[in-house]
Amino acid sequence: MTALLEQRARGRIAGTFTTTILVAGLVACGQPIGVNSTPSAPAASATRTIEPASPSPSPTIETTPSLLAFSENNCVNPPSSSARTSSLSDAFGSVVELPNGWTSIPLGASETESLALAAPSDYAYLPTRIGVLALMGRWPTGTDPEAVLKDWYTPSPNGNPDFAVTLIGSPTRCTVGSADAAYFEYSAKHSQAVAATLPDSPQGVHGFMVVFLHGNLGFGIRLEGTGGVDPRAVGVAKEILESWTWTKPIPSP
Repeated sequence: MTALLEQRARGRIAGTFTTTILVAGLVACGQPIGVNSTPSAPAASATRTIEPASPSPSPTIETTPSLLAFSENNCVNPPSSSARTSSLSDAFGSVVELPNGWTSIPLGASETESLALAAPSDYAYLPTRIGVLALMGRWPTGTDPEAVLKDWYTPSPNGNPDFAVTLIGSPTRCTVGSADAAYFEYSAKHSQAVAATLPDSPQGVHGFMVVFLHGNLGFGIRLEGTGGVDPRAVGVAKEILESWTWTKPIPSP
């Protein structure tokens, strides 16, 4: 399965890579995020506080629904006071928030994820995992991020059903920092991640994928849960996106 998923990622973007970015890998609305109304394994809710840069009182995730959902022009949350990663293994030295309570997963053979995280044990819809994505490809400056996303929810070029996802709603525009971005929500029989893959379950997979363009390079995040997604995981994914910085220069287009 891992080899097939990597093959899909490489096959869809074969014409977009240059040798400068083949040296490493990185990259994941009304009712909270459209998840199932009855969690498969509900757990006691833990309050998580978003810490803004200013000293003013911060809202709690549980009392601020907009922090718990992706929606139009709403793909990021203020980063929390959690630690940051060291420079990740992608070619551009990405640094992101390392959320409290989440566990790092070995990357193994993945070429598209530079960080994989597993949710804490008190979350619903476990296992739930986040993959930080890069090596997604190079596109002309000004490319619509929805066009980039399309490669990941349309049928696989080889017709392999393991890569089939059911789009929930439609792709939606937002921003990450100053970059244009877009996301889509989906369900699937199998996990679409590699290092952050979920084991097969009768409940299937529920996920979100967010892509943004930094310069003319694609970066993003994938969030998947078993049968649903705990809204707190969405809040964390949005914090990671907003915390993203680079320690190495991005090549000029």
